[in-house]
Amino acid sequence: MLKEDFEESTRYALTVRRKSGKLQPANVYVYRRFDEFMIVRNTQDSGLLEKLRYEDVQKIVRSAPVPPAKQLTMPDALLQPKFWAEREFVEAYSSSPSVGK
Repeated sequence: MLKEDFEESTRYALTVRRKSGKLQPANVYVYRRFDEFMIVRNTQDSGLLEKLRYEDVQKIVRSAPVPPAKQLTMPDALLQPKFWAEREFVEAYSSSPSVGK
């Protein structure tokens, strides 16, 4: 997949190849896109922020843009490329105006 295949503030159902080589389904919310990877929140189970490389995405099953009132926010410092240089995932909580946080 390519950077152009994804949009920020959008939910996706994907098929992803994990490091073990297995294909797995993944439901994610895309916060920010960079040239080689994107920062996503796993909305399916763990809720972790993850660095997801475009080459690991095998298929986009479904996508749904998130309206501005429902978009999740995250401190900008957590979404910078240098923060993710040596990280693969981070446990951080987001907020949304619709849930009063």
